[in-house]
This record gives sequence, structure tokens and C-alpha cells, in this order.
Amino acid sequence: NEIGEYFLVLEDDVRFKKGWLKNLSHIPEDADILYLGGVLPPNKEVFKQCVEVNDYWSHIKPNTYFSPTPMPIFHLCMYSYIISKKGAHKILTYLRESEKKAFIEIDHLVGQIGLKTYVATELLSYCFQEKDSAYCTSSFNNTPQLFDSDIYNNTECFDVKSIRVRGTELYEKAWFHEIFGSITFTLYDETPNSWFIIQRPIDITHFQLLDSKGIDFNIIHLSDEFCTDDISFYHLPTCKKVIRNYSRPDLPSHCITIPLGFHYKPIHDKSFADRKLVWSFHGTEWFQRKEKLEYLSDFLPHNCHLTPDWNHSSMTKEDTYLLTLGNSKFCPILRGNNVETFRMYECLEAGSI
Repeated sequence: NEIGEYFLVLEDDVRFKKGWLKNLSHIPEDADILYLGGVLPPNKEVFKQCVEVNDYWSHIKPNTYFSPTPMPIFHLCMYSYIISKKGAHKILTYLRESEKKAFIEIDHLVGQIGLKTYVATELLSYCFQEKDSAYCTSSFNNTPQLFDSDIYNNTECFDVKSIRVRGTELYEKAWFHEIFGSITFTLYDETPNSWFIIQRPIDITHFQLLDSKGIDFNIIHLSDEFCTDDISFYHLPTCKKVIRNYSRPDLPSHCITIPLGFHYKPIHDKSFADRKLVWSFHGTEWFQRKEKLEYLSDFLPHNCHLTPDWNHSSMTKEDTYLLTLGNSKFCPILRGNNVETFRMYECLEAGSI
């Protein structure tokens, strides 16, 4: 098949049966969607009566199992399927033209809009919950949340009331409060299992002291956009978890890298059509940004303001910057000292492309 005509979509809880790939070279030409699995355990027996079987892909025949009148539909879970480009276009067309839009679960929606549907004759995949007898005998209409997925059932969360920090001048302060709400910042101390914020300039002596006393600690590491900070203390036995913004190749396994987030918190209150500026860019003139932005100069109207240095006195004030960004259809994202930039996430918050 031509590359780009078919797309494999998988959820987090899918598992495959041995040899599943063999079916992929026998896709029917008229297929809109092909399910590799997805039949709920209590439906498997009746499913056999609702399909016209061939060697690789079976077609659903008219039945009344999920409809009061005979229709070629059957409820299938969308944890592993192949969708064709024309099938995806049919779904988009339905969403644009249907008055009901997508007000039902996607599994039900896709099964009821007339797609040419096939199911693997021998089901090729299953969800890992099928190994749980309670799942197989569950009343799915009443208790699906008990078995939804790894994501739903993972109850781990960032359960902390305060974070230790030297001073409170954080460039990411607005982002912190967006995520953690009413969290408080306290000074460094020796409370076991505390979370400590570190940022340049790095001083690791406090953590060496904690380690010498056998006190466990956790780290939130900010401002390492150059990826040159001393991270030797990550390897101390009492350093249990590290969350940081910027990816680098020398991180140990107990580190989690998360998106940078925003510096300023934009307000998204204008539709795309109501935005007057085609694009805007306010920032420092480094890394040949001026030359690169010249390519966009013909797209009018735009608003561009470059300053000679970072945090220069001529930089745009916060309220003006946010109003401009919120009035822009597009915003170019040009790298600074790292490919990760606060502007990227400010654009997302502002609804600018």
C-alpha cells in the first residue's frame, strides 16, 4: 500500500498476539477502518454471529445486537485499529456537518457513522485487563472506570504542600502556581523527603550535607537551558527523584524531563477570526533572529519588537506583550539558548498558532 494511506492507532493498554503483522498485507481496498481487536469479553460469543468471515478481515453484517433495526454495526473498543486516509476524511466530514457533533464516546461515534468497517477474523490484539477475571465479567455500562486504562488507574500525584527554595525569584513562578495552586515556598532545611528547587548558580553543598546525614531529598531543577549545570549530586544515594525542564543525554534513570511551561500567563479570549495581527514576535535579537524574521515581513499586519540584550530596559512590558500575543493569529518560535522556549508555551496558552 502507498505510504500515508493507512495509519495504525494504539492505546496504552493494548497487547498483541503473536504473528499479528501478517494481516497487514491483506487490507481490503474499500476499508475505512480495520479493528485489530476491541471486542469486549461478554460480546465475543455473539460477535461470531454478526460477521461475514474471510481469511484475514471479516465484515460486520446487519444485526440487531446494538440496534433495534438490522444494521451493520457492532460495538468495538478503539484501543488498536487501522484507519485509512479516506476513513479519516469521512469522520471529519461528519463532525463538520452533523448537528450532533461528537456528543457520544468516540468508540460509539465511529461505529455508527457509516464507515466501511472490518475486524480481524482472528482477533490480533486485546487489552491487558482481559487477564483480570473481574474485568471479563464486569457490567461495562455501569463500572467501566474500574478498568479504563493504566492512565486512569495510576493515582500517583505530586502530593506536596510546600517546596524548599533559596529566595523566591523564580522566572517560572506563574507556571508553578498554575500547576500547584496554593503551594508555598519555604527556605532550605533538612526535612526528610522534601522537594528542593535549584536554579543557576548551582550550589550542591546542601545536598551533599543531606546525603552525609542520610536524609532523602527530591529535586526540581530549573534554568539549565545551557545543559551545563553540575548534576553530580543527582547520583547521591539520598537523591530519590529529579524533575527538570531541559533534556540532556547524561541524566540518570530517576530523572523526569517535563515541558518548560510559560513565564507570563496569557489570557485566551479572542477567536482566530477576531485577531487583527497575522503574526507577532517580541524578544531578544540573538541567534540571527532578525534575519530569520525578515522572511515573514511581507505578511501584514504584524508586530515585531527586538531588543539588543536579554532583559533589556526596552523590552516589552508584560501586559503589552500578552495583549499583542493574544491578538496574533501566528507567532514564530525561534530558539534561544535552547530549543525549548517559554514563548512556545505562552503561544499555546494565548491560542496563537
